[in-house]
Amino acid sequence: MLCPRCDRQGEVKSVIIKKTGERVRLCDECDALWREDVRIEKNNFQDFSTYVARFGLNGTWDEVDVVDQSENA
Repeated sequence: MLCPRCDRQGEVKSVIIKKTGERVRLCDECDALWREDVRIEKNNFQDFSTYVARFGLNGTWDEVDVVDQSENA
């Protein structure tokens, strides 16, 4: 899925935050984040680095594992 926040410049990927095990959706371009239970829309994202700061993380991609997209097919 293309990201609605950055005008479809990035792809929204399903990822797992390594430290917490939480599965979220994350844009690979603008780092907009949506929790799994939230519909992906332009105006309801959270900033990745802000979201994970509460867990003592910096908001870098090495802190997540990208879920194999074939699992969603």
